[in-house]
Amino acid sequence: LVLKTLTPQEGGDPLHLAHGTGIVVADVVADPAISVSRAPVTATTTRRVSIRGSGFDLDGVVVQLEPTWASAFEVEQVFADEIVLRLAEGKAWTPSGGGVAYKIPPGGVPLTVTRLTTSAGDFVFKDASGRAAPVQVATIVEDVKTSSGDVVTCDDSCAWALDGVCDDGSRPRGGGEGGGGG
Repeated sequence: LVLKTLTPQEGGDPLHLAHGTGIVVADVVADPAISVSRAPVTATTTRRVSIRGSGFDLDGVVVQLEPTWASAFEVEQVFADEIVLRLAEGKAWTPSGGGVAYKIPPGGVPLTVTRLTTSAGDFVFKDASGRAAPVQVATIVEDVKTSSGDVVTCDDSCAWALDGVCDDGSRPRGGGEGGGGG
């Protein structure tokens, strides 16, 4: 927003700011928008979740998720059309720890964004009537386990999912031992 001219209340000649070119008095930014996704992410082995949309502030954002605790993840990267979240070591996309045991129902549980905070302020997602309307960005499912009960560390569910390559770096390209790739 550029202010070019000031006119005194008591009358007189207008004051042209910066020789008529004006001065910037505010940056106007679009409200963020998030694309709905139901892509599966595992509770503890999916290390990154991408939130696709528009209007993201490249100078940084704070993301509020449900049911994930704020201490369980951090914003890793922000692009104009994507926010990448990284799960903290030893944490889960579902609430856990401190005596909490979260049971994921069959079919999974929605991972939703309820609020984004940017340099322009807080943006709470609401429906047309003004009620809170979190946006689903993934579906949290149980970790994949082997027949012996061991958790499979590569679930191949990131931005390049289902390409047969373990993108989280836990296995070498091509799947390493046992083939597959993730």
